[in-house]
Amino acid sequence: MKRVIPGIIVITSAILFLLGGCAGKRAAVKEPPELPELQTRTEKGVTLSVRYLDEKSLVGLYGKRNNPYILTGVHRLMVFELQTLSEKEAYINLKMIELQVAGRAKIPSGRMKLSHLWKLKLDGSRGGGPHDRYRGWSSGIVQKRINETMAPIDMRIHPGKHYSGLVVVMKRAPRYGSVILFVPVFDTQGELIHNFRFEIEV
Repeated sequence: MKRVIPGIIVITSAILFLLGGCAGKRAAVKEPPELPELQTRTEKGVTLSVRYLDEKSLVGLYGKRNNPYILTGVHRLMVFELQTLSEKEAYINLKMIELQVAGRAKIPSGRMKLSHLWKLKLDGSRGGGPHDRYRGWSSGIVQKRINETMAPIDMRIHPGKHYSGLVVVMKRAPRYGSVILFVPVFDTQGELIHNFRFEIEV
């Protein structure tokens, strides 16, 4: 009968312990952030869903660093997630969307405007200027997130295909309790299908 060498038992136990530890680390998957409920409207075969993403939601989605939707200072970004689903071909023009805040109408910013804003801030941070709080941020990551998550100027809605993008409105810092978001949807001939209205607490 062969003897089992104690050293081998110790080594084997150590290997199994390490493997178990690695497996445990792999199993620790980050939970998705809890987001506000969507408001959903359906008119003439077109379904739109909207929700306001506050700072906590945005940090949960994209983190505190390299997050193009978190601003401090004079300006504030109001970010809305817009989801679309349609039975027919339709489109949304970002510049036709209107946000009513305290009796004033605001139009969403496009990717180019937000990218330009962050270019100025990140260039300033490298020079140790007034935007030093963003030192160490990656302009490449910021730009990639803008391109991947912001809604384009022209949003094409294809039948049966779900789309989700962020609508961003830049405004002065004071906060308001309630805003109204109007999202007109047009058919391929440019005729209005419906002007969707969402009243949202922010």
